[in-house]
Amino acid sequence: MELKNGEIFGAVSAIKELGGKEWPIKVSLALKKLLQDLNDPFVRVDEVRTGLVEKHGTASDGNLSIKPGDANWEAFVEDLNELFATSAEVEFEKVELPMTVNGEDVVLTPASLEAMEAFVAFKE
Repeated sequence: MELKNGEIFGAVSAIKELGGKEWPIKVSLALKKLLQDLNDPFVRVDEVRTGLVEKHGTASDGNLSIKPGDANWEAFVEDLNELFATSAEVEFEKVELPMTVNGEDVVLTPASLEAMEAFVAFKE
């Protein structure tokens, strides 16, 4: 499936949050496989993003960072947007998540749901 790098980058942290919840074994295995499938493209995007921070950022207390208001902020955002808009081909199976686990409703934030939209589906 063709995905934007931004989708991949945002989804990985949201999917990792799911790892902190208790799931049936099949769901746990499917989530682990999904993260493995996304790992290589995620690492590539993160390496380029780190390079952009190094290119545009400034050192403070031995750490490189960039934040709104910095001299190179707009150039950084432009480069980051270009990176995140670039497509990558990724093969994966969408994970079906149950709405309840052990009689408890599964609770996720809207931001997490949006980030994982292409990667998970919910079943009753």
